[in-house]
Amino acid sequence: MPLLKQIAEQIRDADNFLVLSHVSPDGDALGSMLAMGELLDALGKKVRLFNESGIPSRFEWLAPKREILRELPADEPDILVVLDCGSSERAGSVIAPWLESKKVLNIDHHLGNPMFGTMNWVEQRASSVGEMVGMLARKLGVPLVGLLGEYVYLALISDTGDFCFNNTRPETLEMAAEILRL
Repeated sequence: MPLLKQIAEQIRDADNFLVLSHVSPDGDALGSMLAMGELLDALGKKVRLFNESGIPSRFEWLAPKREILRELPADEPDILVVLDCGSSERAGSVIAPWLESKKVLNIDHHLGNPMFGTMNWVEQRASSVGEMVGMLARKLGVPLVGLLGEYVYLALISDTGDFCFNNTRPETLEMAAEILRL
């Protein structure tokens, strides 16, 4: 996957990231955002998470170790990583000015994504964006263990309906099995 290699190179070359997902996040949006935070942290990057809606009450049990900002940070990131947003509008109004002026990695799996990023990895066959974050972790040599694995797993089960929906591919189940083994 040449695009996955380019995304991995962009991540290796930058130091300061703001990771976000769509407003009113579901399990895939929240799981992929938290997983990306863990992945970037494992690589020694400065990472902050952003979602103008915060964590919905149904996901408060997650108690992430990293704060999810609801306002833009004072110091600007090198790269915005936008996850699970089928369009730039899904990211919300607070982040909109930065989507126009910053380097944006758009990582998504929705049909019809308008490719609003500086770099776009839209994999419509993927069960979830969490699965894509898991693929990226593998490419970067980071094992799907601990919180990274748990957050990817949350995304997988959320967007596949506990592996019952027709977007559940063998690769999806193989990633889940890898996480459980680790």
